[in-house]
Amino acid sequence: MEKKRKKIKELSNAIEIVITEMEKKYSPLMLDKGSVGMIYKRYKRIKKNIYEGGDPFVFLNDFCIVGGVYVYLDITYSDIEFSSIIYNNMCKTEKIINEETIIDIKDIKCTDEDICESSKRWEEKSRKEQFGYLGLDHVVSNIPTKEETECGYFIDIYINVKSKSLFGEKSKKTFGLKEEWPTVFLGRYKYPATIDDVLNDIKKMEERSNG
Repeated sequence: MEKKRKKIKELSNAIEIVITEMEKKYSPLMLDKGSVGMIYKRYKRIKKNIYEGGDPFVFLNDFCIVGGVYVYLDITYSDIEFSSIIYNNMCKTEKIINEETIIDIKDIKCTDEDICESSKRWEEKSRKEQFGYLGLDHVVSNIPTKEETECGYFIDIYINVKSKSLFGEKSKKTFGLKEEWPTVFLGRYKYPATIDDVLNDIKKMEERSNG
């Protein structure tokens, strides 16, 4: 029991750092929408769960923390600024959860292979919430509004065909983003484009790739 309390304290510290650093680095709007918002809200939920005396290693489906590192790496390819502090503490959070969950359920020694396999399962769950594509919530949330479009803004969206992940450059001009296969340009979007437009273009891209 003492060992578990120490693990929960260690987990709480890592979660607190992720939340604090996200609040420093990203705007309130970013913390409310897209993939950044999804990560932030889930870390806030598990923090609340621990504060209220809950067991963070039980009912993890309600939080889906594991797999967030993959999402964070994908979205920071674009206009989201990467933070090594956030990344390192997200890794620490997921490692603790994986180790404790695997040990409690399987009663075996946790290995790197176990952690990798568990992370993949959580990534699959995250993908399902975004129609199978990591980064979809993020790029759609960054499609310029009517007002932004009138000011000349647009977002160039790219897709990594192999990993089925999306990222984008929101700007008034093209930044000359370097492309390396299988990362390809999906399209340029502005108001009134929606998630349906992006998904339709993804389908066309995949059909061309398969052909």
